[in-house]
Amino acid sequence: MQFLTRALFATAALATGAAICTNINTRDPRGVEQIFDKNATVLACAEYKVRRTGVEKFDTCPDCTFLDTPDTQFCESKEEHIGGNEFKGYCQAFGAEGSRAAS
Repeated sequence: MQFLTRALFATAALATGAAICTNINTRDPRGVEQIFDKNATVLACAEYKVRRTGVEKFDTCPDCTFLDTPDTQFCESKEEHIGGNEFKGYCQAFGAEGSRAAS
Protein backbone atom coordinates (compact mmCIF):
# COMPACT_ATOMS: atom_id res chain seq x y z
CA MET A 1 0.00 0.00 0.00
CA GLN A 2 2.97 2.40 0.06
CA PHE A 3 2.19 3.45 -3.52
CA LEU A 4 -1.15 4.79 -2.33
CA THR A 5 0.47 7.63 -0.42
CA ARG A 6 2.53 8.62 -3.43
CA ALA A 7 -0.12 8.32 -6.13
CA LEU A 8 -3.32 9.57 -4.55
CA PHE A 9 -2.22 11.79 -1.71
CA ALA A 10 0.32 14.15 -3.20
CA THR A 11 -1.43 17.31 -2.01
CA ALA A 12 -3.56 18.39 0.92
CA ALA A 13 -6.46 20.80 0.76
CA LEU A 14 -8.48 22.79 3.30
CA ALA A 15 -11.42 20.38 2.95
CA THR A 16 -10.91 17.19 1.04
CA GLY A 17 -12.61 14.02 -0.11
CA ALA A 18 -10.10 11.36 0.97
CA ALA A 19 -7.55 10.79 3.72
CA ILE A 20 -5.34 8.10 5.22
CA CYS A 21 -3.21 7.80 8.35
CA THR A 22 0.51 7.22 7.84
CA ASN A 23 3.71 6.26 9.59
CA ILE A 24 7.22 7.21 8.49
CA ASN A 25 9.70 4.69 7.12
CA THR A 26 13.19 6.18 7.32
CA ARG A 27 14.88 2.90 6.32
CA ASP A 28 13.76 3.26 2.71
CA PRO A 29 16.92 3.71 0.59
CA ARG A 30 15.09 6.28 -1.53
CA GLY A 31 14.56 8.52 1.51
CA VAL A 32 11.70 9.09 3.90
CA GLU A 33 8.50 7.35 2.86
CA GLN A 34 5.02 7.50 4.38
CA ILE A 35 3.41 4.10 4.93
CA PHE A 36 -0.35 3.55 5.16
CA ASP A 37 -1.66 2.70 8.67
CA LYS A 38 -4.97 0.90 8.10
CA ASN A 39 -5.94 0.46 11.75
CA ALA A 40 -5.46 4.13 12.59
CA THR A 41 -7.29 5.14 9.38
CA VAL A 42 -10.34 3.00 10.23
CA LEU A 43 -10.51 4.43 13.76
CA ALA A 44 -9.85 8.03 12.68
CA CYS A 45 -12.53 7.80 10.00
CA ALA A 46 -15.11 6.52 12.50
CA GLU A 47 -14.28 9.34 14.94
CA TYR A 48 -14.33 11.97 12.21
CA LYS A 49 -17.80 10.80 11.14
CA VAL A 50 -19.24 11.77 14.55
CA ARG A 51 -17.24 15.01 14.77
CA ARG A 52 -19.33 18.10 15.61
CA THR A 53 -16.97 20.97 16.42
CA GLY A 54 -18.32 24.05 14.65
CA VAL A 55 -19.83 25.52 11.51
CA GLU A 56 -17.00 25.05 8.98
CA LYS A 57 -17.37 22.34 6.34
CA PHE A 58 -14.58 20.27 7.92
CA ASP A 59 -16.16 20.49 11.41
CA THR A 60 -18.58 17.67 10.56
CA CYS A 61 -18.39 14.67 8.26
CA PRO A 62 -21.79 13.03 8.03
CA ASP A 63 -20.72 11.08 4.94
CA CYS A 64 -17.30 9.84 6.12
CA THR A 65 -16.91 6.18 5.15
CA PHE A 66 -13.90 3.87 5.22
CA LEU A 67 -13.51 2.32 1.75
CA ASP A 68 -11.87 -1.08 1.82
CA THR A 69 -11.49 -2.67 -1.60
CA PRO A 70 -8.71 -4.83 -3.07
CA ASP A 71 -7.42 -1.78 -4.95
CA THR A 72 -7.70 1.01 -2.41
CA GLN A 73 -8.33 1.78 1.25
CA PHE A 74 -9.04 5.24 2.65
CA CYS A 75 -11.51 7.43 4.52
CA GLU A 76 -13.81 9.03 1.96
CA SER A 77 -16.13 12.02 2.09
CA LYS A 78 -17.89 12.51 -1.25
CA GLU A 79 -18.97 15.97 -0.01
CA GLU A 80 -15.31 16.80 0.85
CA HIS A 81 -15.78 17.36 4.58
CA ILE A 82 -12.37 16.05 5.69
CA GLY A 83 -9.95 18.67 6.97
CA GLY A 84 -6.32 17.60 6.54
CA ASN A 85 -5.03 19.02 9.83
CA GLU A 86 -8.07 17.80 11.73
CA PHE A 87 -7.81 14.28 10.32
CA LYS A 88 -4.11 14.21 11.22
CA GLY A 89 -5.03 14.86 14.86
CA TYR A 90 -7.32 11.84 14.89
CA CYS A 91 -4.64 9.71 13.21
CA GLN A 92 -2.11 10.70 15.87
CA ALA A 93 -4.64 9.93 18.62
CA PHE A 94 -4.80 6.38 17.26
CA GLY A 95 -1.04 5.88 17.07
CA ALA A 96 -0.13 7.03 13.56
CA GLU A 97 2.57 9.61 12.97
CA GLY A 98 0.70 11.66 10.39
CA SER A 99 -1.77 11.66 7.53
CA ARG A 100 -2.18 12.39 3.84
CA ALA A 101 -5.24 13.94 2.24
CA ALA A 102 -6.42 14.44 -1.33
CA SER A 103 -9.47 15.86 -3.02
